[in-house]
Amino acid sequence: MAINSVSTDPLLAVYPVFVMIGGRIFMKEKVSKQQYLLLLGIVAGSVMVIADTVFV
Repeated sequence: MAINSVSTDPLLAVYPVFVMIGGRIFMKEKVSKQQYLLLLGIVAGSVMVIADTVFV
């Protein structure tokens, strides 16, 4: 394995975010403010994990 390889786990964790955004755009589903905040937390956590993996 490479020393600075990026794990795919954080990218797989963001998959539900894309599903919810796609449902909002294409199927006109209603998304609450709480759901948007949770999505923001998921994306922020994944970015921190990816950044830690890449920049170490």
